[in-house]
Amino acid sequence: MMMMMIHSFIFILILLSVSYISCDPIELSEIIIPEHTPSGHLLLTLNSSSTKQRYSYRFVNNNDRELQQYFSLNSSTGQLHIINDIDREKLCTHRYTKCKFLLKIFELFHETLYHIPILIDDVNDHQPIFPYESKLIQLHISENSPPYQSKLFIQQAYDQDQIDNQKQLQYQLKDIDKTFPFRLETNVDVSNRLALVLIQPLDRERIDSYNCTLHVIDTAGHYEQLHITIIIDDVNDQSPIFESDTYSVELSESTSINTTILQVQAHDADIGLNGELTYDFTDASKQFSNTFSIDKYSGLIYLHSSLDYEQRSSYIFYIQARDSGKEPRSSQTLVNITILDENDCSP
Repeated sequence: MMMMMIHSFIFILILLSVSYISCDPIELSEIIIPEHTPSGHLLLTLNSSSTKQRYSYRFVNNNDRELQQYFSLNSSTGQLHIINDIDREKLCTHRYTKCKFLLKIFELFHETLYHIPILIDDVNDHQPIFPYESKLIQLHISENSPPYQSKLFIQQAYDQDQIDNQKQLQYQLKDIDKTFPFRLETNVDVSNRLALVLIQPLDRERIDSYNCTLHVIDTAGHYEQLHITIIIDDVNDQSPIFESDTYSVELSESTSINTTILQVQAHDADIGLNGELTYDFTDASKQFSNTFSIDKYSGLIYLHSSLDYEQRSSYIFYIQARDSGKEPRSSQTLVNITILDENDCSP
């Protein structure tokens, strides 16, 4: 009984000392394990001897515990098996470095330490992903942007697989026609951004938006798409245009004050403030504002004071339409009012 207790005590001391092994290790060849290798796969056998010697293999306590959970070790034969699915992207968060670990195994009876380099090899099992919350994004560009100097930047896709780094992902624009005024440029700066380069002048009044699909594919054929809408922002480059160059009307001299005489109307192809119009007499025609008035928003012209054919038989003046842009643009139209005589004077 005493001898058994002594042997047990010695065995416990050996177990406790596994973390503090000082013998020279046996360096084994590197084992390359493709990720997702099936559970139960045999990696190596440390004891291939047919002798009846006793062996007891143990994982060394200072192993990487995150790695050790994927393996089982037969204490007698030293057989090392895979027992859990190995996902390289979960095990090695930095996808552009080698996923490499050192597994340490100690044989108690012969006091032998084994160093086993483990390399988890990447398998192309992920598709590229664009770093946007949605698969549909909007980009904006001003319609006066100069071609070949103007770019719309897009973040590159990323792929969790090591074998699919940025330089191996292939990009292509799809769903575009001959009128599409951009071309795709890759690796435009140190950040490896993509860019849509403007290659021809824009005219928002002709085409106010463009659509395209950015297609990315990795080395295994996995792909992703990003749908892009390019909004052409308006520039105040259009002047108002009146429906008529000249507005003519005949008016009886007995017409009542505040009567609506006519309406001038102009249109502006710009949008927003650039297309909002107001009407007024031109500076040279403001002298007629005592006789006529105009609604600045509708272009309606009213009689403001009484007419007298014997005093004046016609009025010719100019009305201006002006937009509300930061640098306003305007145009003019002529108004010709002929006063008709009434039999209001005695011989």
